Parts: sequence; C-alpha cells; structure tokens
Amino acid sequence: MVAPAVAAAAAGFAWEPVRRLALRPSIRFAYMPRRETLHFADFADTDERIEKGLRAFAIAEAVGWGTVEARLSRYGALPAGFFAAAGTAFHATRARLLAGEPGPQRLPQPA
Repeated sequence: MVAPAVAAAAAGFAWEPVRRLALRPSIRFAYMPRRETLHFADFADTDERIEKGLRAFAIAEAVGWGTVEARLSRYGALPAGFFAAAGTAFHATRARLLAGEPGPQRLPQPA
C-alpha cells in the first residue's frame, strides 16, 4: 500500500543529502506515551516500516484501544466509519504481515 508512494517520493529528490534526511523521520502517534517515538533509518525499507508498524501496534495494544481510538479520531483524517471495525482490521493486517502475505493495493473502506 505504502511502498509505491514511498518509492515515488524518494525518487523525486534530486539532491541526495535531502533524500537521505527525508527518509529518516521520527514518528510519534497521538496515542503513544511521550517517551515513545519510532525512529527510521530508511523509510524506503519495507522491512523497517513493517517492524515499526508492529511496534506501533504493540504500543497501541498496551495503551488500550479505547485510548487509541479517542486520540486518533482527533486527527480528523480517517473516514467516518473507520473506527467501527478498526480492531478487526488491525488484527487481520497484523496476522497477514506476520505470515508474509501480500496485502491489498488499496485500504478497504469501512461499511
């Protein structure tokens, strides 16, 4: 889902120092405790994105899904029906990633 967009964005940098800098983000979601940040060495690396995604999932589980939902809903960037089946979608995605199965090219839209 993310890989084609990341590859296109990375290829768009004409100056290598800026490209390297852009691919080393530090990400912290609203539900994460202040001391938790996901530091990427290379955001273009699919394995690293999966590793950090699983870490974000583990943090979300530890914090509690109610807290995650409340804090993520403040972003206002997710579809209105997203949270109705979010837990099911997260568990299915996690199981698929751990099994090494390819995912859909597009995110499924909640009913």
